[in-house]
Amino acid sequence: MEETIAVLSDGMALPAPARADAERLPESVAFAAHEFNVGPLLDDPRQVAKRLRPPLDGRYSARWSTHRVIDRIDEQRRRVTVVGVFSRADAYRPQRPPNPFS
Repeated sequence: MEETIAVLSDGMALPAPARADAERLPESVAFAAHEFNVGPLLDDPRQVAKRLRPPLDGRYSARWSTHRVIDRIDEQRRRVTVVGVFSRADAYRPQRPPNPFS
């Protein structure tokens, strides 16, 4: 279960890993991503996002500029949970664990 540490607005959640990803983005990109997340993505998530196939089953990808917003849509709770904001080149690659020796 993901621990939600920030609720961007009613119906939009940002768990800790996604918040860490957002903090690494350039300020202009992070601001625009936030505007996209609380605007078009929250207004009609199924319209702007497409369902992903395995191994990313249960997640959706919304194209935004040169980035992808990966999210989960919970119809029952009426909540969109942002999994992360990634550049197009990195959005679907497996994430490597951090190197403890670097």
